[in-house]
Amino acid sequence: MAKTQEALSIEKLGDMNPDYLFVQVSTSENQDSTHALDEWEKNPVVQIINAFKENHVFVNVVDPLMEGGPAYSRIKFLESVQKHLDQ
Repeated sequence: MAKTQEALSIEKLGDMNPDYLFVQVSTSENQDSTHALDEWEKNPVVQIINAFKENHVFVNVVDPLMEGGPAYSRIKFLESVQKHLDQ
């Protein structure tokens, strides 16, 4: 478990091979690479990750502007995670 945010390489993510993946992407913060997520999904390493193979990748389950905010944003994120995992 990470204690702080840190950069994670695609290879490291492939080694972790998560069953579920929650991705937050803010296009306003990434205006130079608006298609980065699409390109990332085409990567051969990403395509063999269980979460992608099983269609368990959830993008922006809460508004990206809420991420990193007060307790309310954390509660909303956890509620959304629970909803998606219960499917």
